[in-house]
Amino acid sequence: MNEIPLSNEWLLRYSPVMELWLKEDGILLVDDDNQIRLTLEIGNDQAMQIKSVEQDGAYFVVDPVNKRITFELEEEEEESDSRFWE
Repeated sequence: MNEIPLSNEWLLRYSPVMELWLKEDGILLVDDDNQIRLTLEIGNDQAMQIKSVEQDGAYFVVDPVNKRITFELEEEEEESDSRFWE
């Protein structure tokens, strides 16, 4: 799991298979299909707003007590090929 501290003292944790793109006013998390999965906007007053989140196949949680946001893609289970087990 990758972690990056945000300018508003929060911590963003995200799957290693995702790319983090910095914008002037926030952050984008992009999956390996170049689909934007999370858009965070951080204002000058340290306020943070979740502009969009695509949770399909992902674990997403905001923990205000520990000031942590977690976005983790679920791992796809590999199908086993039955012919190798015969």
